Amino acid sequence: MAKALLRIMEKVPIFSNMGAENVRTILQLGERPTYQLWDTLCTVREQSNGMAILLSGQLGVFGAENRRISTVQPLAWWGRWG
Repeated sequence: MAKALLRIMEKVPIFSNMGAENVRTILQLGERPTYQLWDTLCTVREQSNGMAILLSGQLGVFGAENRRISTVQPLAWWGRWG
């Protein structure tokens, strides 16, 4: 695992106090998918229990009528539970 990715993850607030070894373990358990422009990551009422951390680019959050209601920036985490 790249040390650069570990350093990036330690800057994410939710992981900042966990220590390098715990962050490394979490990174080994996770996936690192790549998405294209306008890919749908989740939809309303879809069952999910995951979280993601945006490393680069932007993530748009859209509501009714495809209106953008939020934008997630790099090093932010987001997720859906329920």
